[in-house]
Amino acid sequence: MPNAADIRRTKEWAELDHVIDVREYYRNNGSEQEIIKIVSLENRKFGSVIEKLLREIYNLSKPESSKHDAIFVRLNRPRTKLEIKGARYWAGTKNCKWQHLEPEYDYTHILFVLVDFNRLRVWCANKTPLFEENILTPQGKQGYWGDMDTLLASGHLTEVRNEAELSAMLP
Repeated sequence: MPNAADIRRTKEWAELDHVIDVREYYRNNGSEQEIIKIVSLENRKFGSVIEKLLREIYNLSKPESSKHDAIFVRLNRPRTKLEIKGARYWAGTKNCKWQHLEPEYDYTHILFVLVDFNRLRVWCANKTPLFEENILTPQGKQGYWGDMDTLLASGHLTEVRNEAELSAMLP
């Protein structure tokens, strides 16, 4: 049975030894404990926490189905179904990737959330041009993905720092 010494002698261990841990990366960039706690979550819990935080901070309603993550509801306004996608920086870079975007799901806009070093950054985009202009990349049988640099360069994302800015962005 392989032991710790066997593991240390492998090429994989030598490569892994140089990988930057995401928690360490955020800590080295001055992140506060709240941010480090969020980026430390496993992927499924991370996504759930981001969705719940955004619903509370931006005063969004809970979803009606699993085909969207929240609903923007205001008096005398159309109800706007939203998809919320969260991401962390790739350790050692200033880029991130939002994954599992499903074009056929029941939403019109996407909230792209980046857990930055000391805050959440949020951008909003209409989903249609992202798919129609092939800005997103197919992800096998799991929808599509897009990286922050490419999506921001597309010109389709607008940063929304608060509820009022989100409201101004939506129909």
